[in-house]
Order: sequence, then C-alpha cells, then structure tokens
Amino acid sequence: SGSEAAFARLMTRRAHELGAQNTHFENASGLPADDHYSTAYDLAVILRYAMQRPDFAEIMQMKTASVASMAGRAWTVRNHNRLLWTFPGALGGKTGWTRASRHCYVGMVENGGSALIVSVLASSRMWHDVNELLLYGFSATGVGEPRFVSLSQATTLPPPLPAPPPERKSTERKPPEPKPREQKTA
Repeated sequence: SGSEAAFARLMTRRAHELGAQNTHFENASGLPADDHYSTAYDLAVILRYAMQRPDFAEIMQMKTASVASMAGRAWTVRNHNRLLWTFPGALGGKTGWTRASRHCYVGMVENGGSALIVSVLASSRMWHDVNELLLYGFSATGVGEPRFVSLSQATTLPPPLPAPPPERKSTERKPPEPKPREQKTA
C-alpha cells in the first residue's frame, strides 16, 4: 500500500465492509494515536471474520512457539492469552494493554456446539470479567457449563477445537451510526 498511513486507511475500509462501522485506524500496530478508535462490538466483528481463516485460527490457538533468529539464537515464546491455558474450548484471542485503553481482550470460545466471542475494553479485572461474561453467555445458550480452572490445573485440559464456527445470522441489534469526523487541516 506504500505507507503505514495508506495501510491504515485500507484497514479502516475493510473494517467498515465487515460491519465494524465505529472503527478508525491511524496505524497498523493499534498503539494510541489521534483519531484511532474502535468499540468492543467492532473488535468482536473483526475477530469473527479473522477466525474463519484456518491459518489464522491455528496461530491463535498456539500456547507456545519456538523462534530462532537468523544468527541462530533460539527461544520459546508464550502466548499471553490466559484463556488458552484455563478455559476449555478456547479457540484464540488477542490481549492488549496501553495507558490509554488499559487491559483489553477479544477472544472466541466454543462449548457444546456454540461459539461465543467476548470483548472487554478498559478492564481493571480483565480475566475475571472475561470469565464471567463467558459463563453468563454459555448459560444463556443452554449448553453445558464450562469450567474456569487455575493455571496449575491447565495441563489436564483437552486441546481447543481447531475449526472456527460457521457463519450465523446475528440476532444482535446494529450499533449506532458513527459520528462524522472533522476534517483535519495541514
């Protein structure tokens, strides 16, 4: 696309095509910038689309990975997505933290044939909030109750299911129309 600004414009356009109307990207990293914003709903829309790609879904489920530099130095990196380690059926997600946004998370979990996406922004108790939302969501769908476990018990969990859920028609109401942005002058 020629530049990061042009790439961010393409990201914004694609987000809007997917239905994430209250998102505007200023950079590719997600780090704070003027006029860079999204909503919990929009992040869920974007994750739902991304998890339909088998290669992306597979990467999102990785708990650890071995990495080697061109110089031959090797190390293992660990995924910060605590749900992969503690919540049965976790399919993947993205953690985040900046001073501006505080703790954030968007992720997908499958249980009993139902898949839920949870999105939390500016949380002071992120993993607690994510757990409570998932338990509430699964109880509302009528499927068997998943169990949140401590990290010391995580080695006994079955591996997450690899396939993303099929497309479903949303019964949620649409988000409000985005506010028009002021034109910036040079």
